[in-house]
Amino acid sequence: MRKLVLTPIAILAASLTMPGAAALAADPPPERIAPQRLVCISATPEIIARAGAKVDTAVLCRWTKSTSTAFGSYKLGRRSETLPRTLAFATTDANRTWFLDTRVRKGATYTYRVATFAGDGSMLAVSQPVSVTA
Repeated sequence: MRKLVLTPIAILAASLTMPGAAALAADPPPERIAPQRLVCISATPEIIARAGAKVDTAVLCRWTKSTSTAFGSYKLGRRSETLPRTLAFATTDANRTWFLDTRVRKGATYTYRVATFAGDGSMLAVSQPVSVTA
């Protein structure tokens, strides 16, 4: 298993076998698509430096806040050419609506999804996939 490097903003909780990974991998029925908008960009050196990350390449993902009263957390999933299955790899609390992915390779394309989860761990909704080249 690869060692995770935790930066102040990188990962609140991370695991390759995080609960909810299957939910992020599956295409939800249309009525379950989250209304929040997910945007991911290749992070500029300035963004990386402000985050305190010690990497050359990163992807910044931002999304709009969930308005569900049952809402508890967000889980971010990612897939790539070398890993075609979406894995949940980061969890943020209800107040954080961004994530800086520092475990990317320059020039590689990644596809992200963000899912909202209730306090009891059940998935409320998942965003449409968004692709970005690091």
